[in-house]
Amino acid sequence: MRMQRIVLLILAWMVVMTTAIAQVEMAVAITTQQTDLSQNTYGVLRSKLLGAITAEGVAAEEYSCIAVLPSINFTNKQLVEGGMRNITIIDMQLTLTAEHIVTGTVFHSTTLSLRGEGASLDMAIRSAVSRMENRDRRVRQFVSQARQKIIQYYQNNTNALITKAKTLAARKDYDEALALLDAYPVSLEGYAAVSKTMTGIYKEYQTNCCQELMAKARSAYAMDDYQEAATLLAQVDMQSSCGQEAKILCMKIKQSRDAAAAQAAEAYEREWQAQANLESQRIQAAKEVAEAYYKNQTKYYFVW
Repeated sequence: MRMQRIVLLILAWMVVMTTAIAQVEMAVAITTQQTDLSQNTYGVLRSKLLGAITAEGVAAEEYSCIAVLPSINFTNKQLVEGGMRNITIIDMQLTLTAEHIVTGTVFHSTTLSLRGEGASLDMAIRSAVSRMENRDRRVRQFVSQARQKIIQYYQNNTNALITKAKTLAARKDYDEALALLDAYPVSLEGYAAVSKTMTGIYKEYQTNCCQELMAKARSAYAMDDYQEAATLLAQVDMQSSCGQEAKILCMKIKQSRDAAAAQAAEAYEREWQAQANLESQRIQAAKEVAEAYYKNQTKYYFVW
């Protein structure tokens, strides 16, 4: 009986340690329906949120499928007339929601009550946000609880996410498939299967798009735009069906008089020749495809 208790304690400790070390990432985004505030105000809000995010050991990313979505609701709005100018006084609720923007899964949310004033509504909101403490304890608690739920989500849904990603890839929605898996914590046990799926989908993506990339690269080279050709070439996997053609064009760029382009082409060739790092390069390239998906989607605007 005592041995059974010890085993249970060890298992519980292992779960706690896994949760403690698992690296989670978050971005800050707003829905495109809420982009009516100034960039300055969004910048202040982002700064407050990112400070709390990093304080909880979460990686703050410019783009991610896991995002903190702030939204504002007013409980009171008052215009006070003054001698020189009118002052807007507001009481507002700032709701923070941690969400997977590909699946729509909501991990956690919290609401903060804030008050501010200013010469305009935007300035009043900025005033309210500015009064939040740096690394605000309420936001930190929200991030901490969201982080635990995110880890549990990935632990419980690894196979389902892989299956969905493969289904998306079969429909040639490669960018969405890679975005779906992009933020899976590296330290979790299921990451090996996830990374294998990502590299497999990335290879399919390369086979599907490398001819288009090579056509653009050849066109740029023909117009003596060697740097553009090298940039496009860097997106081609040398192990893909276009690999041999990519190597030939790479050699031509290296022989050009454009030193910067030649250096970029040489670096690209050198990277792909390092077989030991081939898988990690593909994962990085897959993440760049996922990042392009975040940039091109129309529902959210990422604040950085």
